[in-house]
Amino acid sequence: MPAHRSVLRFVAICIAAFALAGCAATSFVSEWADDSYAGKKLTRVLIVGVVKDASLRRQFEDEFVRQARAAGVDVVQSYRYVPEDGPVPEDRLRKAVAESGADGVVVSAVQRVDQQVQYSPGYYAGPPVGFGYYGFYRWGYAGAYVPPTAYVYMVVYVETQLHAVQPDTLLWAGTTKTIDPSAPAKEIPAFTKLILDALLAKRFV
Repeated sequence: MPAHRSVLRFVAICIAAFALAGCAATSFVSEWADDSYAGKKLTRVLIVGVVKDASLRRQFEDEFVRQARAAGVDVVQSYRYVPEDGPVPEDRLRKAVAESGADGVVVSAVQRVDQQVQYSPGYYAGPPVGFGYYGFYRWGYAGAYVPPTAYVYMVVYVETQLHAVQPDTLLWAGTTKTIDPSAPAKEIPAFTKLILDALLAKRFV
C-alpha cells in the first residue's frame, strides 16, 4: 500500500477511536430503587466484588472503601472476611456479613462482555496543500480513496445491587456499561464514584 494511503487509513482509524473516546467511559444502562423503603440509612456496608481476577477484586473493594469513607460512609471490604478467590457457599458469605457487623451489602458482578464494531465509511480525500507540484504529482499516483475501516472494541456490563441484611431486601439495583476498558483497573475509580453517588442520592447510605 503506498505511504500516502497508509497515512490516510491510519487517520480514519484514529477518527473512529476518538469518536469512541468522546463517549462516557462508564454510564448507567438502567437503575432501580425501592422508593418505599422506610428504614433508616444503612450504617455499615460490606462491599463485595465478583470478578475472577483476585487483584481487581481487591482494588475495587479498596477503592470503594476509600471513596465511601471520604463521604462519611462506613464500608468494609469483603476480602477481609472472605479471602478466598472464587465463589463460596451461602452460609460462608452470610457468616462473613455477620462477622463484619454490616447491615447492608453491595455486590458488583460482571454481567457480560460484548464485542462491538464501529465502521468508518470509505471516502475520497482532497489533494495535499502546500507540497508543491511534486506533492500533487505523488498524490495522483497514490490515489486519494480511503476504504471503509472497522474499529473493534469491547463493552463491559456490570450489575450492582444493594441489599439490606435484616431482612434480606433488595433496595437498589443498577446496570452500567464501560466502553473499551483497555486497562480495567483504571476504570475502577470512575465506576465506584458512579455507584456510590447513586446510593448517596437515594439516601440509602
